[in-house]
Amino acid sequence: MSAPAALRLSRITKDFDGNVAVSGVELEIRVGELLAIIGRSGCGKSTLLRIMAGLVQPTRGLVELNGKPITGPPEDLTVVFQEYGRSLLPWKTVVSNVAFGLSASPMEKKEKLERALSSLDAVGLLKQAELYPWQLSGGMQQRVALARALARKSSILLMDEPFGSLDAQSRLELQDELLRLWSSFGMTAVIVTHDIDEAIYLADRVCVMRGSPGVISAQVNIELERPRVQVETRGRTEFSALRRELYEALSERNKTPLLR
Repeated sequence: MSAPAALRLSRITKDFDGNVAVSGVELEIRVGELLAIIGRSGCGKSTLLRIMAGLVQPTRGLVELNGKPITGPPEDLTVVFQEYGRSLLPWKTVVSNVAFGLSASPMEKKEKLERALSSLDAVGLLKQAELYPWQLSGGMQQRVALARALARKSSILLMDEPFGSLDAQSRLELQDELLRLWSSFGMTAVIVTHDIDEAIYLADRVCVMRGSPGVISAQVNIELERPRVQVETRGRTEFSALRRELYEALSERNKTPLLR
């Protein structure tokens, strides 16, 4: 039996002043699943993610979290954006930045600090707790953003191109870090990415968006064994076959929906 749906999108359409960004999207994200959404720039991926997060309301359709309609940002859901530098406050220490994500929580200050330190430990940055964001590399800054998400202990993690502005080596390292944290914390996760290889390496399932307006034109299950190892997993014949399949699904020449 498959896991129940953590997030359910029903006939989601978003219209911006007469321009339809997303049209009629139907999607279920299962509890504990790591889902990737890929597509060309401007196809509506980020808009769809923001609708899932309750940051943008759909023009038509319904989004449900654990069976309840989302009408605003839910407590049990956290978003990590690509612009990690903008999300961190340069005048606050690393640990204070992580604790800042708990500002709305009724927890005592001491408990917030302990939660923040525990989250930094989880991403390997406990020794950098008293540094400032500008003293860290880009990869470390994004780890701080992940730690802030972990501190909230949300069951749903949404990520919008979280590694897109990092150098290649940092990107690979944070992909592995994400998989470790996802497995350890038992989260449901959705990642938007332009990178086909990244989507295959991380995900249980990849959705392809094409537009505009944005529609989900393909869904492909990624049946690669876990745990995954960068060189070994990417070198497998099955990985290459999936890359080819998703590349074809993204191609504007291919108009045939692919659901498997």
